[in-house]
Amino acid sequence: LALKPLLAPLHKTYETVRSAEQRDEVLRALSRADLFALDLETTSLVALDADIVGISIAWRADHGVYIPVAHQEPGGPQLELAYALERLAPVIEESTKRKVLQNAKYERHVLARHGMALGGVAFDTMLMGYILDPDRRSQGLDALAGEYLGASPLSFRDVTQTPRGRVRFDKVDVVSATESAAEDAALTLALCKALRPRLER
Repeated sequence: LALKPLLAPLHKTYETVRSAEQRDEVLRALSRADLFALDLETTSLVALDADIVGISIAWRADHGVYIPVAHQEPGGPQLELAYALERLAPVIEESTKRKVLQNAKYERHVLARHGMALGGVAFDTMLMGYILDPDRRSQGLDALAGEYLGASPLSFRDVTQTPRGRVRFDKVDVVSATESAAEDAALTLALCKALRPRLER
């Protein structure tokens, strides 16, 4: 049976991180967080071919941030990937900083291609969903969020579909990318909090 949503509907806010100052504010928030969600936006679903387009993070279920690093569409300034990771990489690698991801195996491979070893993975919502119901048709974030949180997230298809056909995520404008990517991180954190008591039982 699907869980009754454990979290009341929240007013959610999503923020684009465009400067080193904002990046450092995120780091300060993460230093106080017991658990945070991490999600990468990339150019490919094949980890060995994927380049990082942006990084989304959520330490609260009602708030997510998106750090764009390689969007080709206009939409304001972006941090270069190396500069964005200058201080983020140690947190991503730190084993004592507990993280939740949706499909951590994919993120681990992508980060390894960029010279980072993902540490501190405490939960993987894809695996949590599988353990609870291995016969579910999809263990994707959209399906899990719909079933357990009653949420209808903005899908990857929604933001990458154009009148001229599907585009890669680096062709998506930063504003739309922020709404989608930051939401994914926030939902991953909310989903983890909803599924964890059920798993423990």
